[in-house]
Amino acid sequence: MTKKKNFMHTSYILSGLQVAVISIQKDLGVHVPSSLSWNDHIDLIVSKANKMLGIIYRTCTTDCDQKTMLILHKSLV
Repeated sequence: MTKKKNFMHTSYILSGLQVAVISIQKDLGVHVPSSLSWNDHIDLIVSKANKMLGIIYRTCTTDCDQKTMLILHKSLV
């Protein structure tokens, strides 16, 4: 991993097989791309939060008051 614009691409061979090159690695719950940018990780977190909000809004229709919605939002999102 490097922040350099132009870096040397190398291929590695282990036991006669070429090691696959990956663009994103998940480590301790953080998605780290080879460009070391936070954009992919932030997009994933926002996507998960929006999915949970959609579940909350579909589940709690007119029956939930503002206090209940706030509790659900704080606990699930």
